[in-house]
Amino acid sequence: MSRVQFPDAADLAPSEAGFILQLGLSEADRIKLRDLLVKNREGDITSSEKDDLGNFLAVSYFFDILHSKARLALKRSDHSGTAA
Repeated sequence: MSRVQFPDAADLAPSEAGFILQLGLSEADRIKLRDLLVKNREGDITSSEKDDLGNFLAVSYFFDILHSKARLALKRSDHSGTAA
């Protein structure tokens, strides 16, 4: 993630922020992630599944940061009176 440049929340238009908030894992991937987390917690996870879990967590973290920036942009636009 250190190589990813995230937008400054002040640079996002409300429509862009709204679009970003719609991005995320598919339902199938969320179910797979939950299953992997359970297997990991129970100590019943394979090496390959651990790699998959790490990838899912990295992508989820990426979306968390983007969503946080988007929510901040929307909050700022509401306070400035420029919300669409």
